[in-house]
This record gives sequence, C-alpha cells and structure tokens, in this order.
Amino acid sequence: MLYQLSYSRRLRREIYSLHRPLATDFSRPLHAPGRERSGALFPRGLVYLCAVRARPLALALLVLASCSPTGPGGKDSKVSGPVISCPAPIGAIPKEDCAEIADDFGAFQLKGALGVAGSGKEADLRIEAIKEAENLASTLKEQRVSLCEEYVKCKVSVSDRDAQDQVLAGGMRALIDLWKKRNFSRTDQIMRFRDGVRAISAKVAPPAEGAASAIKPSHNHKGDDVFERMEDPEVVFKVETGSVSILSNGTGKHDAVRSKADSISLQGGHRYRVRVVGKYKPNVEPLVKPGDELTARLRYRASSPTELTLALRSVEDPEASEGAETWQATPGDKGAREAKLTADPQSTGFYLGVAVKGAPIDLDDIELLRGGQPLAVSRAEAPNEPHVKTDCETGKGRPISGSKSWHCNAGEGDRITLGRPEGFLQISVKDRGGDRGTLRTLSLEGGRSIDALLKEDGQIVVSLVGAGSATLERIEITEL
Repeated sequence: MLYQLSYSRRLRREIYSLHRPLATDFSRPLHAPGRERSGALFPRGLVYLCAVRARPLALALLVLASCSPTGPGGKDSKVSGPVISCPAPIGAIPKEDCAEIADDFGAFQLKGALGVAGSGKEADLRIEAIKEAENLASTLKEQRVSLCEEYVKCKVSVSDRDAQDQVLAGGMRALIDLWKKRNFSRTDQIMRFRDGVRAISAKVAPPAEGAASAIKPSHNHKGDDVFERMEDPEVVFKVETGSVSILSNGTGKHDAVRSKADSISLQGGHRYRVRVVGKYKPNVEPLVKPGDELTARLRYRASSPTELTLALRSVEDPEASEGAETWQATPGDKGAREAKLTADPQSTGFYLGVAVKGAPIDLDDIELLRGGQPLAVSRAEAPNEPHVKTDCETGKGRPISGSKSWHCNAGEGDRITLGRPEGFLQISVKDRGGDRGTLRTLSLEGGRSIDALLKEDGQIVVSLVGAGSATLERIEITEL
C-alpha cells in the first residue's frame, strides 16, 4: 500500500549528532555541555562542522536507505494524499515536492569545516578530503532533485523512482556514517576517509566505460631496491634481503638514506602519497604509550589575565593535540587544575605540553601520571629535571610551593613539556626547495603515510633523530 513518509524524533536526533565542534583534536567528538541538540544555533564561539536543517523529510531520507511508497511486492496500490495523474502505463502516482527534496538532500553541509581544518601539517590534506565529501553531497542532491523533476513530469515510474532513490539515499547515508566516524589526526587516516568518499561516489555514479579511475594504482617497492645510504659517519647502514637497516647512537638529526634516482620517479607538479612499512625502535623508550589513560595536573598563580592549556601532544603533529584542557586565569587567581587525557592508540610519540597565552604566569608541581603513578614531574627545584624541557625561568618572588616555582612568559608553542621523546624517525619527501611533506613517528608497524605536492622532481629522505634503529622493508607510492 502506498504511504507517505513518517517523521521520527529518533532520526532527528541522529542527524543532529552530526553537530560536532572542531578543535585541534580531530579524532574525538566534542559536545556543547548542557545544551540540548536542536535546530537552534549553539553558543557563539563554537564553530561546527556541518549545518543540518531540521526538516523531517530530510531526516527520514538521510537515515533510511529508502522509504518506498510501494507495497511489499513493489506494485502500486491505493494512493493516499496528493497525486499526479500520468498517462498509462504509469497512472496515478504520489506527488513529490522537488523544492522540499532539494532542502532535504541539501541538509548535510560541510562548508563550516573548511574554515576550521587546523593549521598543522595535515591541514591541506584535510581541506582536500572535506571538499571531496562536500562535492559528493552536492552531487547526491543534484541527482535526487533531477530524479524528482523527471518523476513529476511522468517520465519515471514509481518503481524506477524508488530504485534510484534507494541508491542516492543509501549513498547519503553512507557518507554521513563515514563523516561521523572520521579521524583526521594522521595522514593515513585522512587518506582512508578520502578513499571512502571516492568509493561511495563510484557506487552512486560509476565512471563511464573507458574513463580513467579517480584512484590511481599504487606502486610497491622493496626497501633495498629504493634506498641508498647518505654520507653521515654516525649512521650504520646495512643492506638485507628486501630491506635496508639504519642505526645511530648519536644525538641530534642524522640523514641516513635517500631514494635512488633510478629506482622511483617523483615528478615536479604532482602530488604523491608515500607509505613506508618496516620497524623502528628508539634507544630510549617513550614514557607514554599509545592507548595510555593519563592525568595531568599543575598549580598556578596569575597576576594578569592569562590563558593556560594542558595538552597531550605527539611528535607526529606537534601543532595538534590528542586532548587538551584550556582555562582562563584572572588577576590574583591561585589554584590547581587537573586534566584527563588519552593517547590515541593509532598514533605515537606523546608528551605533555603546557602553553601560556596573554600574560606571564607562575607554575609549579606539574605532573604527568598513569594509573596514579608519576611518569614525569617538574617542580622547578633543579636545573635539569628528568624528562622536562622548558624556556621558563625560576621566579624571584614567593614560590607557590617548595623553594622555587617557574615564571613562564606568554607566547606561541609550549612553555614546558614533559616526556617528549628523545628519539624518533623522520621521513621527508623533498625537492630542491625543501621539505614538501614530513612524517615523524616512533613506529612503522602497519605503515605510515606522507602526502606531498612537489614543485620540482623530488626524493625521499629518511633521518634518525636521536639514538635509534630502523628497518625499511617496503615503500608504496601512489600518485594522487
């Protein structure tokens, strides 16, 4: 029996769950505390990744693959509601409002995401991936509106309309699911999202026969075929079957190997994704492991308005954060703060950063704990505290506790870090103008990816920062 779409509050809530404020942590959903999700705007100062209008029909279309207005067997039956009288063999069909359809399929919008895609090394790639998702949503809308226009002109039967609607609504549903599950904290995660968008696009609108595929094939190379050593006496280089090994016991950065000019071609004017698979081990194990549940805390005293941030960062993208707590300290404010932080299981190289903006502030008793046990502590009592790096000075006034406290000036970046890894692996795609894409990591298990747009012909350079060793087993190169 033909029926009109029913409206569901449950579906409305699901669409509203797309409202996510974008902080520098691209891997976790953040919500507006104490605010019910509704069609109204959220508090000023929070920028949201998508704007979804509260149209009931949109909610049903986007969440359900299809609400078919035909009976179980797909045959037309009694029509209820407004109808259009079409010539045989189509006959009477339920009326469809194309303007409303345009609003329905236009409800999923990502324009707001582009302005807050971050400033880290992955920002360009995030923007590119968001644009592809936005373009797919626009294509789905255009195709569904076009289908409606043909349908109301009696050029498409109910059953054909239903079949195409199922494909288009299913594509929108898949895009929404992909967006809700996105993780933009690493290059390979962004690339998986973008490839997912392209896979949905291929199902909704497959390329014409003979047309070039949007996703170009990858080329795999063994490590020993790709890399040659660089002339750094502090690096030990060894060629093994199918791979190369590098080792350094020194401090600082050491360029170890580069790609051979005759083994791979990275041409200027082209964008590439380079994925490296192998093993890496630093001589000094990092304090924080992937997946760790941590507590960070400190004590402070402010004489002027100051913004303080406790953030869990990673050498993979120091400008981003794996979790952070920021608060405003007012003149005369004195107290203690604590933040619960979680290290992303898919990332590496974590450390605690303390950022100060606005005005100088006094800090003391800065602690990073796991399971209640301290991993690193800074109390300003000694000049070289273990696992602590800072450009703050010991204050000359009355200490917050003990005999000394830190006096930290405001500025960009972290004033104090706890547990920053001493060694890591750096992989760069570069040309004569410098690095065009750089990856820093403490693991190659499962592979790590870099995205780079070359201005001139380029090469891959692998460096050891600090003491450690690596085995480079396989290189996968994809032109984007």
